[in-house]
Amino acid sequence: MSFLDALINNKDPSKLITSVYHKKTFTGLLTNFFSFTSFSYKLGLIRTLLDRAYKINSTRLGFNEEVKIPRSFHFNIVHKFACAECNSAYVGEMSRHLSTIVREHLSTDKNSNSFEQLRSSDKCKRASNDSCFTILDSAKLTITLKLNRLHKLCGKAYFI
Repeated sequence: MSFLDALINNKDPSKLITSVYHKKTFTGLLTNFFSFTSFSYKLGLIRTLLDRAYKINSTRLGFNEEVKIPRSFHFNIVHKFACAECNSAYVGEMSRHLSTIVREHLSTDKNSNSFEQLRSSDKCKRASNDSCFTILDSAKLTITLKLNRLHKLCGKAYFI
């Protein structure tokens, strides 16, 4: 059921899920960033759209679908590194952006398990890149991240 800019999904009576609603005629066309419009108006438009998406969407997935955050900018994540050559895997959790995690694990963090794996094998080092990293989960709180990492490793579910 749509109401104003919100789509309300009430299929599950135990929870109410909301998301941003667009009419079938919606084109997504807004002010061109390179147009002769004041920069403060452009920033205001971006802030308004982000605020609208954040307030209307009841789930993080719905927000991410509406905003389309690039994969490399995701943060507070549980991630998995799987070597493209030997299929060894590592599951970790970080509060930094995925792009930072990838850079550290592949080249600079000498304490990381994936860096040790890559350093020990030239084949693994040549075959591994950012596509070897998968986002398994994300959370707002660090403790939730740690518990979710345990869940991915041990198979027990923890929710906060």
